Amino acid sequence: MKRKAACVLLAFVLALGIIPVSVGAKDYQSLSELKKTYLAMDVEAYNLGLPHLIRPSLVEVRTGSVVKDQFETLSFNMGVKTVITDSYYGPFLKGIAGPELRDPNIPGYLKKALSENRVEMIPPDGDGFISSEEYTTQSGWMFTVDHVPAEKSFAEQQAAPGSTVRFIFSVYGWGSDMGISSQWSEAYYQETDKSDLIYDLAAMNSYYGNSALDYVYENALAVANDPYATAASVAGQVAILEKNISYKVQNGVYPSEDTSVLKPGYGETFKEDFTPGEKPLVLSAGNRCFITLPDKVKKTVYSTKGVVTVNGTGAVTAKKAGRSTATITLKNGSALSYTFIVEQPVLPKKKTVVNVGETVKITDLIEGLTYTSPDYFIANNPDRLYVDPDGCVTGVKKGSASVQVFFGAKSYRISFTVS
Repeated sequence: MKRKAACVLLAFVLALGIIPVSVGAKDYQSLSELKKTYLAMDVEAYNLGLPHLIRPSLVEVRTGSVVKDQFETLSFNMGVKTVITDSYYGPFLKGIAGPELRDPNIPGYLKKALSENRVEMIPPDGDGFISSEEYTTQSGWMFTVDHVPAEKSFAEQQAAPGSTVRFIFSVYGWGSDMGISSQWSEAYYQETDKSDLIYDLAAMNSYYGNSALDYVYENALAVANDPYATAASVAGQVAILEKNISYKVQNGVYPSEDTSVLKPGYGETFKEDFTPGEKPLVLSAGNRCFITLPDKVKKTVYSTKGVVTVNGTGAVTAKKAGRSTATITLKNGSALSYTFIVEQPVLPKKKTVVNVGETVKITDLIEGLTYTSPDYFIANNPDRLYVDPDGCVTGVKKGSASVQVFFGAKSYRISFTVS
């Protein structure tokens, strides 16, 4: 009887286009495979200083379906009430259940627009829904598809599998406060395209799970929530998420869930396999990894203080350059020893001069590295300086430029002058 009930429940879940989170070990689809069937969708109210009303989630794209279909599937799945009304142009999203703030924490660009246009905020009506024409007469719910404002109603707009659909509450300016210009409005500021980041978050939230990587997920979500997030920070979070997702697809677990060897939580580099207690684990300063311990920690003694810290659940944080052995006494009386080497990248203090057409390898500019190496690189001014995946930079056009160099979750900036 239980088996029959479970089958009925699974059929119901699949009929809604919702992904079951529980998947057998090493049976995970890759991101590229998910993008053949599902789109990502979320509901955002950052213009009111609120977090996501619905976090990024995957929704199946059925043949002939429109965004309204996927939105109703998602809101039903999440138990979020909505108000959809008819208009001359067809059905539109009027309201979504959420906290109606009488004194919302609106961002600076919106405060400036309201002040310049002498607009006073309208108190919400208190019905428990964030709705159009609350706060200002130009407020309302709008949506984008892959960082492009929709030109049709959500009852007509179609979105392909692999796309990212964001429902955003616009407080004033008919969407000008969304950071994306359209044929109807000029944006008050320019927001970085976060489509890939939100899709990756949706994949973790709906499919891969994030319980073992809560801090990685939350860090990325904070960047997704930040209207001022730079292209470098968005790309950095995408790289971190996809590195962990790729590991889980290949191994069935995230790095920090792998108990056979010590694995970094995200991005930290070490150059050789090791047996805990016999070979040191090399980390780059500012990064973390996890030790799976058989009991709670009673106390930890370090041969050199300040190099690493190990908390009560086995989270290791690399603090500064050096070598230290951590002897961990557990509450059951047993003791374990782990040796750590922490490396701190030392970057050039002055701008590095590169001629147009000249190529320089970034690792030749960084000191303090014996075991670790950068995980990836992002050129902040690609029109002036090109950087390839191996960290070779080539001058393109004269001017100042910089490159973000990532060691796991920690990034550093190297400045260049292209002459």
